[in-house]
Amino acid sequence: MTVQNIHAETTIKALSNLKQLASSLDGWNYTQEKDGVKLYSKTVDGSSIAIVRGETDIAGHEYTAQQVLSVATLPGCRKICKLI
Repeated sequence: MTVQNIHAETTIKALSNLKQLASSLDGWNYTQEKDGVKLYSKTVDGSSIAIVRGETDIAGHEYTAQQVLSVATLPGCRKICKLI
């Protein structure tokens, strides 16, 4: 028996959008660098809220991508930045 995932199409579209946004800095505006993190913002057509992007290198430790993603996506484990 095959179970259909009702969220599959939305998930595939979201992942495709994320890959496109992460592929280059075209259209991103450099905002500032703080604590070794470069911050960028970008306006999105049809939205009054800009999206933000942070880039940093994690060196000296052996973390898996899954471990980094877990921390990055849990609001209680990260600082909330206010862009100036």
